[in-house]
Amino acid sequence: MPPPLKLSQIPAGVPTANTLLVGVETTGITSIDYQYPIGLLAAYINGLATGIVANVDSMALVSSATTMWSYVTPAAIHTYSIGGYVNIASITAANYLTFTAIYTDENGIPQSDILPAFDNTGAGSGQMGAAGVYSIPTVNKRVLNGTAIRVDINLTGGGSVHYDAGATLRFII
Repeated sequence: MPPPLKLSQIPAGVPTANTLLVGVETTGITSIDYQYPIGLLAAYINGLATGIVANVDSMALVSSATTMWSYVTPAAIHTYSIGGYVNIASITAANYLTFTAIYTDENGIPQSDILPAFDNTGAGSGQMGAAGVYSIPTVNKRVLNGTAIRVDINLTGGGSVHYDAGATLRFII
């Protein structure tokens, strides 16, 4: 990690309110604050910027299979959180959507996990088969370095569906 910056060294455009005080140098009656801009701190944690690394919000989907995003992990094993939502406008009876995380775990084993979805009443399952808004709470997954992690939304039953969906992948550690 680079040394902290004097307040006067923080690049233009970085608000000084977004800094973390890490030390004070006092000589006589003068003191100089040494601070890290929060964005620079985040960029040096484990060599990666923490936070959202993949995000999509798609409207008016009608596909029977949609890959929301695919992200290739960096050169170390890390933990990511995955979450999202699905808002079904219409779906053919006896059909359902699933929100699936596809990745390779830290032991090198391919995984395909259907994540639970909760409707506005709080009822949950991995199958979204009625019109309405579904929340997919974040789940943490440990992912092998250099492999892809993605979210797919799939229709089972062969009918038709009209929906909006969003999915977010966040780097944890």
